[in-house]
Amino acid sequence: MGSWDYTTYTMLKKGKPVGTIQFKPRSMVFTYNDDGTWQMQADDATHTHRNGTYELLHGSELVLKNPDGSGYQDFQLEMRSDGRFMLLRDNKSALTAEKLNSSQ
Repeated sequence: MGSWDYTTYTMLKKGKPVGTIQFKPRSMVFTYNDDGTWQMQADDATHTHRNGTYELLHGSELVLKNPDGSGYQDFQLEMRSDGRFMLLRDNKSALTAEKLNSSQ
């Protein structure tokens, strides 16, 4: 699936947006590798780095797991604009991301 620059995080209450955070470019990048592993790197004050495994179920459910196999996140996935943008949604939030080119 490649590397994705997360652009917005929207908090949801009863399925409706209640607030949105705009990320600075490349401040949170997730990489989904072909071997089923993922990693996240935050380029902010925390410099958080996470990783684990993922599964794409039924083409629209993205399940992220921690290295120990416990659940990290479970999203409904929607690709937009010929795969250039991704929307991830669960009961509490919606995230948007833009695909990074391999040269970025």
